[in-house]
Amino acid sequence: MVRVNHPDGDYCIDRTEVTKGQYKEFFEDMEGNFSGQRPECSGNVTYDPRWCGSTYYIDDNLNFPVACVDWCDADAFCRWSGKRLCGRIGGGELQRDLAPNPEGEWYNACTAAGEFQPEGTCGADGSLGYARTVEVSAGCLGSAPPFDEVSYLVGNVAEWTAECGRPLLGSVDECIVNGGSFQDHFENPSRYVCTTKESYPRTYRRNIIGIRCCAEVTP
Repeated sequence: MVRVNHPDGDYCIDRTEVTKGQYKEFFEDMEGNFSGQRPECSGNVTYDPRWCGSTYYIDDNLNFPVACVDWCDADAFCRWSGKRLCGRIGGGELQRDLAPNPEGEWYNACTAAGEFQPEGTCGADGSLGYARTVEVSAGCLGSAPPFDEVSYLVGNVAEWTAECGRPLLGSVDECIVNGGSFQDHFENPSRYVCTTKESYPRTYRRNIIGIRCCAEVTP
C-alpha cells in the first residue's frame, strides 16, 4: 500500500488491484465459512468468482486482477486481509452518488495521481482483436508521487467501493464501482478517468469488476 496524506485524515490505498493469486488465498481460506459478513450480505453463500461464468478461474494468470466478485466478496476480502473497501476520507462509508465525490478515498487518490503514465497503457490488451485484462503492475501509473507506484486506478477492471445506498426508485441497496474497465478498450477509452462511476446491486458479478482496498494508517 501507499500512504495518502489528506487534511481530513491520512489513509493507505493498495498499489495494485487485488490479484487472482491474492484472492485465491482468501478463497481457499474462507470458502465454506461465511460468518462475520455484514448484515447486508447475509445471503452471500459463496466467494467463488466462477459464479459469473463457467470459464473464469482464479488459478490461472495469478498476477492478473481478480474479477467476477460481488460487493460482499470484495468487502469480505478486504476485511480478511486487514483492510477495508475505500470509503470516506477520515473513516466510514459514503452515501451512494453518481456524481464525483471529493470526500471519497478512492476519488481523492485517483485525482491526486496526476496524469497516468505511460500514455496508452490504461486500457487493456487488445492485441488479439478483443479486449482483455493485463497484469496489475503492467502500467497506467500515476505521475505524482506516491501514485507513481500505484497502477490502474483507471482501466483494467473497475473497482468496488464503500459508497452504497438505495437509488431513488430502487428496491435494494446499490454500491459504486469506479474507474472504467477493459471493456472500454475499443468502445469508449474516454471512460479511463477518475469520474467514471457505475452503480450495481451488492450481489452483482461481472468480469469487468474487481477490488482495491484501503486501510487506516498504522504507526
